[in-house]
Amino acid sequence: MINIEALKIILLDSDIMAFSKALSDFNIEEQGNFGNTILHYYIKHAEGLVI
Repeated sequence: MINIEALKIILLDSDIMAFSKALSDFNIEEQGNFGNTILHYYIKHAEGLVI
């Protein structure tokens, strides 16, 4: 099972296919060091993308 720290790195690499695959092997309820879930990190990252 992948942990939240590894999933954040995949998210930062902006590889959506790898991120989607990693989510299938992730406990969605896991929280980071500051109590944030992966949804928080995803939204925070998505707001910083230039379209």
